[in-house]
Amino acid sequence: MVTQMLDNQAFITRTHSAITGERNSDNHHCQPLFMQSALWNFVIETVGDYPKQHISEKTIKAILTKRPFIINGAQNTLSLLKDLGFKTFNHLIDESFDTIENHQDRMDRILQIVEDLCKQDLDQFLSHYLAWYELPLVA
Repeated sequence: MVTQMLDNQAFITRTHSAITGERNSDNHHCQPLFMQSALWNFVIETVGDYPKQHISEKTIKAILTKRPFIINGAQNTLSLLKDLGFKTFNHLIDESFDTIENHQDRMDRILQIVEDLCKQDLDQFLSHYLAWYELPLVA
């Protein structure tokens, strides 16, 4: 179980290595071809209405593809990723949903953010994303 591995420094080191491209620089092997043209990912984590964060392969795949993502998971899942040293896309996506305690309220906020993303100007979104893309994903 990945949540049990989060305290394992080897797991974190291997994940960081994969993200920084030390083993594979394109990381497109993480998603099927039809998803490689997506601008952002919507991750539905294993647990959402749960008192503890759970990071699975679903989130790791989203990180490895270097695409903005929204996680429908437990409260403070993004905070956990940041605590582990990962960078998120808070300059592109409103991440306020992450701190909402009530799962239904968090999901309602996520849906509003998805609607807002779909209404954004594509050129503006791409320019912000491409400027970010060159930065390392880990702090």
